[in-house]
Amino acid sequence: MKNSLPYFLAFLIFCYFHPAFAEDSPEAVFQKWNDASRQGNVDGVLDLSSARSRKEADDDLKMGMNRQAMVEILKAMAPDNVKILKQTTSPDGKKTSLFVEGSMQDFFTMKGGKPKKELEKGEVQMLKENGLWKLDKQCWGGDGRCEKEDKGERIAHGKKAPLKKGTSFWTQKGKAGDFSSVKLKGNPYVVDLHFQGSDENPTLSYMLHHSPSFADFYLKVGDQKVTPSAFIEDFEKKEVKVMEASTSYSRSRSIQQTAIVSLLFDVAKDLKGTKTLWVKFTVAEQDYWFQVGE
Repeated sequence: MKNSLPYFLAFLIFCYFHPAFAEDSPEAVFQKWNDASRQGNVDGVLDLSSARSRKEADDDLKMGMNRQAMVEILKAMAPDNVKILKQTTSPDGKKTSLFVEGSMQDFFTMKGGKPKKELEKGEVQMLKENGLWKLDKQCWGGDGRCEKEDKGERIAHGKKAPLKKGTSFWTQKGKAGDFSSVKLKGNPYVVDLHFQGSDENPTLSYMLHHSPSFADFYLKVGDQKVTPSAFIEDFEKKEVKVMEASTSYSRSRSIQQTAIVSLLFDVAKDLKGTKTLWVKFTVAEQDYWFQVGE
């Protein structure tokens, strides 16, 4: 018994300086995830990600994204100087959100040939899977909350949505014939995005990506996310751009009149369900999210 006290004290000291669950806390998992992302450690990121996120990454690779491109994207999207502002947890303890701020790369503002770093607010959503916290989703920009992005303002095709600076946005079904040069595996689904400008000449910014993980414009058919396969931005030349799996297409331009972006989706023939278009873009530094139903 006389040796039990020192051992017990040693155990208490160990527990004091090494909290039993601290390394598994949501904050710690996010920090590990962010460190792995900054290092381009794909396996480390996937190990700390939710099942849904891992599936999206697997889909990216299946769609042709090479592993090195994924490494570069992870490095570019990792925030610096992250500060956790607050945390909320669901009543069942299985979902938590970290509200944070950090320096993110603004791919629409270049400085010295590289994206400029901007202080942004964000929400990091985490899920508890098999007793462990896993990162499920991050939302950055605006008020730093996923609520708008998760829901999006609902509009119908053809209905105009007013935006800042006297601008507006609407969609309409496009013509598959405009993309006749693109080889498809499934059925074509084309949507034209209309951005009406104004005399104030505001800046429109958006990013196109073929990856389900990074796409800001995508089609949901049931629960399946379908990303664009090709797009047209210049309707005078009708130049079709087939999207490469490992390439981000960032755009930023002033709009005084109407700018049109036409998107081609390759929908698998056996994919059934209601089609909903999800879009995210920025006008005059204001973020917008819409879900457009048929």
